[in-house]
Amino acid sequence: MQLFTGNYTHAVDSKNRVSVPRKIVEVLRRVGSESEVVLTVGLDGSLALYPVDGFGKVAEQVSARPLGEQAMRKFRRTFFANAEPCSLDRNGRIVLPDALKLRSGIEDKVVFVGVGDYVELWTPGRWSEQTDDPNNDFESQARDVFL
Repeated sequence: MQLFTGNYTHAVDSKNRVSVPRKIVEVLRRVGSESEVVLTVGLDGSLALYPVDGFGKVAEQVSARPLGEQAMRKFRRTFFANAEPCSLDRNGRIVLPDALKLRSGIEDKVVFVGVGDYVELWTPGRWSEQTDDPNNDFESQARDVFL
């Protein structure tokens, strides 16, 4: 399994283009998503960037959940209504859709964060809040994961 790791800050130009970090592009190419990705809303104010197949797997999981729960219907609407296929150009750039850029608060810089099977995109300020959060106790989280 190819995993997305690391964090990288890149500038967003006046045409909403941003260069996807080289290490992320390399993984995208290895998983067969060399010219297109899917971008949608993420959690905690981030955006989520998926390889096409990876988005398909998540979409299957979401679609398999029953529609009887109102929270699930709302989640599905938000997740799918905001999903945008984005072309990865030959220079390794994507264009951030206006609606997603606005929703996430991204302006002139974006932090790409590899989180395993997908990538989160953050404003630098929100990413700092996540990493500086005193409740973000990695040691206790690790105990929950590994024990």
